[in-house]
Amino acid sequence: MILKRTKKTVLAAIIGIFTIYLFTSSSPAIKASSSGTDGFIIEAQEITGTLGVPLIVFGETATRKAVPMIDLAMDNLEIKGLVIKKVTQTPNGPVTTVIKSGGLTKLKKMRVRITNIELGGLFIPKLGYLGMKDVKLLAYKQTADIAELPNFSVHYEAGNANQMKDQNEEGLNQIIKSLQNGGKEEEEVEETSSDEDKMAEEDIEEEKAAEQALPEENPEKDPADQEEPADDTEKETPDEPETDTPDEPGNEEDEAEPEDPADSELPPEQEDSGSGDAAPTTPNTNQ
Repeated sequence: MILKRTKKTVLAAIIGIFTIYLFTSSSPAIKASSSGTDGFIIEAQEITGTLGVPLIVFGETATRKAVPMIDLAMDNLEIKGLVIKKVTQTPNGPVTTVIKSGGLTKLKKMRVRITNIELGGLFIPKLGYLGMKDVKLLAYKQTADIAELPNFSVHYEAGNANQMKDQNEEGLNQIIKSLQNGGKEEEEVEETSSDEDKMAEEDIEEEKAAEQALPEENPEKDPADQEEPADDTEKETPDEPETDTPDEPGNEEDEAEPEDPADSELPPEQEDSGSGDAAPTTPNTNQ
């Protein structure tokens, strides 16, 4: 039991010394091992804090001189999901030391020199503060006045976990520009998209209002309105000359037919003569 407690005490002491060495400015700054890969990786799910003026400086690593770096100063840092990875070369190949924080890490007056940074996004948590999401830094020197790393753990992994490469001076200037913008570009994009969404919604509402104002496709017309087209047609039609309408078939009987003289009734005197003696004839003088 005593041996187990001693091992726990020794492990806690080693972790505590490593933490003080890694995060306090009172201790020497961390540098890459001369027998290992230059630099170390700092990863975090989210970092928030106040940002100082980032500058480009030329520093030394374990194997190189005059390397362009960004000297990044931040204060009142709160870090979620902090992970630190350091690669060391061994006779059996590279080994990565992994340190994880089990809670919210807080740092005061932190300064770090980096040669590359990968960000999932920038945001402004509150006035004067900068927020970074899904952060990955390639660092060569890091210090802090006060560090709180709750429930952190240490383990080792075979292989080289440092797959990041140094940026040149031009790339570092682009990183500085992005950090100094402080997520303003992202906010402008969000505001623009929200404004476009509002405009689209307003257009849709206006179209709906216009459709409601239009009459129905087959409305019931007033009888007076239905007669108007006929009147217009009569007005537009030119006057045609009057012509005699031909008699319709079957109306001939209605017309008065001329009487045949033979069929007309004889005067009474002729009727009497026909029934009795004939009238005297004129003698033929041509005989």
